[in-house]
Amino acid sequence: MNAPLNSGQGARAYGVGAKTFFDNIDPNVEGAQKEEPTKQVLVLVTSDRGLCGAVHTSIVKEAKNILNNVGNKDVRVVAIGDKARVGLQRLYGKSLLVSGNEIGRAPPTFADASIAAKAILDAGFDFETVNILYFTTTTMRSAELNAMRFSFWFPNYFTSR
Repeated sequence: MNAPLNSGQGARAYGVGAKTFFDNIDPNVEGAQKEEPTKQVLVLVTSDRGLCGAVHTSIVKEAKNILNNVGNKDVRVVAIGDKARVGLQRLYGKSLLVSGNEIGRAPPTFADASIAAKAILDAGFDFETVNILYFTTTTMRSAELNAMRFSFWFPNYFTSR
């Protein structure tokens, strides 16, 4: 029972370090007005199956909340895992950019992340910001929803190559 919990412990330190780095870096010059990006990608990380219904439901609810309040932004969804895709397909099917399943059977690797990133970049959507919603387990019986935001200083760099 501890194996799934322990399998992510080693990678968590790297993720926390990367998040801290991106949280503390700001490409804007002091005094400049910060513009809210209009083209965004929302990545939802869930699984294909399992008994963690509340975890997946929470991610889908947060995604619906974000999509209901987009205003004039163009937000596309990347569903990693069938639970997110199924939860959003009926109401927000046109917003789905990419979905992938059969992910999460083994502990995640850089190769898995690279495949997902390449699929997003090859989808043809010229985005400026990526928001990732995912859960981390805090104990065997509890988990918390986390969000990461990545803004690109050169929005057309990735999609024009």
